[in-house]
Amino acid sequence: MNTLDKILSLLNERGVEQQALADYLGVNKQVITDWKSGKSKSYIKYIGKISQYFGVSSDYLQGIQTTNEMTAQNSTERKVLLLARRAADIPDEQRERIIKNFEDNIDLYLKAKGVSEEELNR
Repeated sequence: MNTLDKILSLLNERGVEQQALADYLGVNKQVITDWKSGKSKSYIKYIGKISQYFGVSSDYLQGIQTTNEMTAQNSTERKVLLLARRAADIPDEQRERIIKNFEDNIDLYLKAKGVSEEELNR
């Protein structure tokens, strides 16, 4: 699988719209369409930003590393980051309610596990 195939596969696997990646890279969606059609290979200059966006290594995207091994912590962090990016399209007031709900649920779980109030507020 070449670099472009990996990028397109990540878009598909993660359910990310081309426009979202284009916005993150600061390019027009047409740029990604041109990559897909073979008109451009400009994705090469964005490897670093693309790898950050998807939480994978640039070595993986370039085929230097054959597997995308991630620790469970990195995988969880990646999922939270992707959720945060998706939340960008939610109106501010609703997004704040969702974030508050998320925080409250984490606090409830940690309290049930015996984490003290002092530790929660660190």
